[in-house]
Amino acid sequence: MPISINGNGTITGLSAGGLPSGSVTSSTLADGAATGSKLGSGSIIQTQSFLYTATTTQFSGQNWHASPITKQITPTSASNKILVMATLCAGNEAVGEGAAFKIMRSINGGSYAESDALGDAAGSANRGAVGGLYDDNLATHTDCRSTQFIDNPGTALAIDYKMYVFVFDSTKPILINRPYTTSALEHITGTSSLILMEIAA
Repeated sequence: MPISINGNGTITGLSAGGLPSGSVTSSTLADGAATGSKLGSGSIIQTQSFLYTATTTQFSGQNWHASPITKQITPTSASNKILVMATLCAGNEAVGEGAAFKIMRSINGGSYAESDALGDAAGSANRGAVGGLYDDNLATHTDCRSTQFIDNPGTALAIDYKMYVFVFDSTKPILINRPYTTSALEHITGTSSLILMEIAA
């Protein structure tokens, strides 16, 4: 079919890929026209975030506990990576070890499994992403801990990321976003959060 420039400003007869290489540059594209795989490696494709402000959640029992701090993201490509940024604020009922946490993931509604942010095994040490202060937290303290890592889930299905909290002393519960004692202005409540960014491969 011959190429025709029509009176209404349209062009017919031009096949896909018919323009010479390099004739369409970044400056000729409309803002926001490039999406998905057309973005360069390392580009942020999407961001999902969750801010947890409640001060009523607490955990007891020497174990890993699934927290309410969770967020879902669906990658546009299985080759893309997820930048995970997580922060936990927590207090102790009494003097004791601060909370540790790790981020686990569930793909397409399946069981939660370890993400890439997990320390290697060493002796009897617990494996997590971030540990608390050992025997140094008071009932008036709010301890905030953060971790950032690149996860490689290898899927374009929906992924749920969830923070799991470990309680070291079963007799001293961990309180999320608050100290045990809240009777003075210097006893600070806080927020916990989970931010997920899809990064182009």
